[in-house]
Amino acid sequence: MFRSLLPAAAAALALLCADANAQTSVELIDAGAAPQQPIRYRFVAGPSQNAVMDMYTQMAMNLGAMQIPMTSIPPLRMTMAMRVAEVAADGSARLEFALLSAQATGDLALTGPLNQSLANVKDVAGWYRMDTRGQISEGDMNVPAGNEGAREALGSLNQAMQQLAAPFPAEAVGIGARWRVVQKTATGGANISQTAEYTLRARTATSVTLEVKIVDSSIDLGSALPPEAKLEAMKVEGGGTTTMDLGGLVPTAAMDVNTQIIMSFSAQGQTQNINLNMQMKQSMGPAAR
Repeated sequence: MFRSLLPAAAAALALLCADANAQTSVELIDAGAAPQQPIRYRFVAGPSQNAVMDMYTQMAMNLGAMQIPMTSIPPLRMTMAMRVAEVAADGSARLEFALLSAQATGDLALTGPLNQSLANVKDVAGWYRMDTRGQISEGDMNVPAGNEGAREALGSLNQAMQQLAAPFPAEAVGIGARWRVVQKTATGGANISQTAEYTLRARTATSVTLEVKIVDSSIDLGSALPPEAKLEAMKVEGGGTTTMDLGGLVPTAAMDVNTQIIMSFSAQGQTQNINLNMQMKQSMGPAAR
């Protein structure tokens, strides 16, 4: 039965890292202290900047009384180039990106095959359109055909960037302001919803510093799992901080997220639970020149 559970477990975790655009809504909870003014990006066509993102993941699994020790997935560092390609009349910008490098570090037995599959990440590029409140409306990306390592890395990159980004409320706000962001994605037959709360901690003429806390999450796997598997519960906890450059290129951010999943699996008249725990630490910032 243990081997039969692994595909279902892997599917659930893969969906959480899937490459999918999120539908986002923003609700202001508290406008904060005076003085108050709206937070808006101020895009200018032409500027470019390189960014570096680090991701570190650990995963543990329990099957009934059987416990599999915490496994560390090789830390992954990705470097990409970002550019403001054009700015529309409404202030929204077309932001272009190109993945320059991706490399896993650690035990060669683990990192060797992964780094071989990541060798062609230079061919990964894309774009997205972001409005002055940080809402993404459209985008596209190119992933090398047959390069699953690059595809998975880009999926993780997309998820991480959505978590590190911070859509702003429409209203004017001051220090201490709080707002709630709900992101909903549909991918692989599953519907995923995550709610985060942002607090404005600091502000300058060119940047804002925010505290972020994940307050709710849910997933409807629909047809994404086999009939004999069922998702019983899911809990996502964590948060971090992000300093947003209002020029719109590279935030300086760090997130620490813990995901717990409980699934049941029925076979030959028996039902058994599998518990998954995934801890992910990710950071992003301007690359050193």
